[in-house]
Amino acid sequence: MFASFNYRLSLWGFPHAIEIAQAGETQNLGLLDTRAAVEWLRDNVQNFGGDREKITLGGESVGAEMTNLYLSAYHRNPLIHGAIMQSGDTLQPMWETNSQISTIAANLSCPTGPGLLDCLRKKTGTELRQTLLTTGAQFQPVTDNVTVFKDVVQQTRRGLTAKVPLLIGTNKDEGTLIVEGEPTAYLTDIAQYSKSNNLNFPFADLRVLREIYDVPSEEFPTAYNASAAMWRDAHMLCLARNLATYRTSELRLPVWRYRWDHIASNLNSRGVRIGAFHGSDIRFVMGQWRTIVLSPPFVAATPDQIAISDLMVTAWTNFIKDPNRGPRIPGWKLYDPANPSSLAILGNSATGAEVGDHSTTDRSCAYWNRVLPLFPQTFPSCGTWTC
Repeated sequence: MFASFNYRLSLWGFPHAIEIAQAGETQNLGLLDTRAAVEWLRDNVQNFGGDREKITLGGESVGAEMTNLYLSAYHRNPLIHGAIMQSGDTLQPMWETNSQISTIAANLSCPTGPGLLDCLRKKTGTELRQTLLTTGAQFQPVTDNVTVFKDVVQQTRRGLTAKVPLLIGTNKDEGTLIVEGEPTAYLTDIAQYSKSNNLNFPFADLRVLREIYDVPSEEFPTAYNASAAMWRDAHMLCLARNLATYRTSELRLPVWRYRWDHIASNLNSRGVRIGAFHGSDIRFVMGQWRTIVLSPPFVAATPDQIAISDLMVTAWTNFIKDPNRGPRIPGWKLYDPANPSSLAILGNSATGAEVGDHSTTDRSCAYWNRVLPLFPQTFPSCGTWTC
């Protein structure tokens, strides 16, 4: 059976208020909601024909990030027997404590110091939502060292993660839609993009980046292509690589790793130029190929796409039924850091996984893994990395 749940977002989910910090409590209320949902399933799923001993937690994008945070926060008693991370992101930079919520408070005639929370709690949801939209205040998971810790990869290496099988992967072109609206991605050089809030890795060495993401080149004909690849590697690809590697090599846990490569003109109004973009796998995994025709360019799924979706549904449900045995579709091997061919390529074949090469796919991670432990950082008070 399948269960979907909601959790608090933005101001309600991750307030980052100084009064909460001073109390030594977590700022990550959205993560507490995730735990509450898992606990509810444990206590009630049998009433719907489910098995409380066979709960698999998973999600895509932020859902994958929340799954990763859950694995670390509740490693002692996870209540789940498997996890799925589709296109999970690294932790994002934070604003200074109280900076964003005090903006909300000031706009609602509340104190920005003691009493801030009491005052905001008396405001209506409509008032708070409108103020959020008006001010553009931003809230995201907070590295509070209560439920969210600075380096989740190191948490994994230290064994401070749920000891469950993991299905994890990324899409081949995760960064294209992310940089689509970023002006610095369309310049002739990657210099300005490398310092942008879109990439959020301002301390990366431009000299090294220019060597890895050479523009123009066969692989990166424009700075747009290079910028998209930089975002993909720094945010998602190397995180998937690191979690898969350390869970396997150091914790001896089963991992099945994939890359989604399906490219088609009917999946997005921008066409094939954006490749296997972020989120393009969701409708296939969820068996929702019928919805493809409902969004631009309004072209129905092909017979091959329907078959690919059926294969993905089979792989994911097989894993959920028995994570220790994995997806169990032809060609998808148990991940092995020492075996480059243990990366499954999905989306091109309707009959099974194709063989990938993670040594080639992950080559940029040798550099990014020198930078990733530095993050997340706190934004300067001006709100940009270049002020």
